[in-house]
Amino acid sequence: MRKIIVLLFVLGLAFVFNFRTFAQDNATRKQEQEKMQRLKEEAKHLSPVRYVIVYNDVSDSSLSGRYIDIIIDEKQFNEENLIKVFDLVKKRFPSPFPLSIDIHTNLATIETPEEREKAHDSMGRLTNKIFVNKTAGYSRFSGGREAFIYATNLSPYERKIVVLVDKP
Repeated sequence: MRKIIVLLFVLGLAFVFNFRTFAQDNATRKQEQEKMQRLKEEAKHLSPVRYVIVYNDVSDSSLSGRYIDIIIDEKQFNEENLIKVFDLVKKRFPSPFPLSIDIHTNLATIETPEEREKAHDSMGRLTNKIFVNKTAGYSRFSGGREAFIYATNLSPYERKIVVLVDKP
């Protein structure tokens, strides 16, 4: 009889311990599900492509417009992502209407502030680095046309022109 009482006592303890563990596991699972839901909600507000605006200059000259330099990861450099970045940036900067965006995949192709201040010819030292790194250039013209050109291949160097808006 004593063995039966001890056995029932041990089984009762095991049941209580398992129930407590089960309840804790459920609470932990619920917390993890809530955390995942919060992360999903936060992810909805993230940009579809990671990019950094390096320069954002508005020209005061007769050739008014906005000139922006951006850097993105080379792994994200494709036509679909370029269109996404151009859409995000042109919505962010609706004026002045003429807009020029250069996208770089290598920090070495972006001028330093000192280099930017110096005037150099159109085929300057930094421009030559473009042909060994993937780059893209977008233009929104005052007439409303929009297009971009980007490197599709580096060896041999090949480019593609994409017209986004032909006639406004």
